[in-house]
Amino acid sequence: MKKLAVVLMIPALVMLMAPLAVAGQAGWGAIHGTYAMIATGSCLYSTLGFYGDHTPVAESAVWGATTMAQAVWTFDSRGTGAVTHGWNYVLDLPPGAPGVGPIARQHDFSFTFHYEVDHDGVITIYPPSGPNILGVFSTDHKIVTLGSANVPEDLTEGPAICNTARTLYWVSN
Repeated sequence: MKKLAVVLMIPALVMLMAPLAVAGQAGWGAIHGTYAMIATGSCLYSTLGFYGDHTPVAESAVWGATTMAQAVWTFDSRGTGAVTHGWNYVLDLPPGAPGVGPIARQHDFSFTFHYEVDHDGVITIYPPSGPNILGVFSTDHKIVTLGSANVPEDLTEGPAICNTARTLYWVSN
């Protein structure tokens, strides 16, 4: 009788555990939805680029800038997404670009991307150009913090080294 009970228990346990296994896979792999983003950053510009130690080429005109951006990020559960309705507001600080000087400027942006989320909620975003963007999801998937340092691979191509911090807030599925 005990053997029969064990034999009957195994299928019952399998039936109970299967949905839990699927739910576990759906955790970080099921990231999807729309997020509103606010971002800030700064850049160091050099007209002739940078040396290997990230210092501006000596003969360059050099200036700094601050940035603030907003956008909408949409993630699908297949590992792709899009950034839309983006705008970036830049304040070039004195002395500003040669022949232009200090200036405030704005430009729109949008792009598509691929992403991966590891078992700890760490996300890597692969934009179509520039360096990867790294960050982390909150455990409830409603907040994403992202950071990146934009250091050109060939520093002589410049014209800027930038850092950006982004916070994304979930707004809908």
